[in-house]
Amino acid sequence: MIEFLQANWLTLVFIAGIAALYIFFRNRATKVDGVDTLWGKGQPVIVEVFSNT
Repeated sequence: MIEFLQANWLTLVFIAGIAALYIFFRNRATKVDGVDTLWGKGQPVIVEVFSNT
C-alpha cells in the first residue's frame, strides 16, 4: 500500500483536486419556493429550469 501511494501520489492529489472543485463549484438545486425571496432585490437573477423527463 505504501509503495502504491509513493508511486501515485501526484495522480491521487490531482483526482482529489478535481473532486474538490466539483463539490465546491457545482450548481445546487433551489426550491421553487426559495425563488420568491430572490425577486425584487435589485440584482440580476438567472433562473435555470431542469426537467428530467
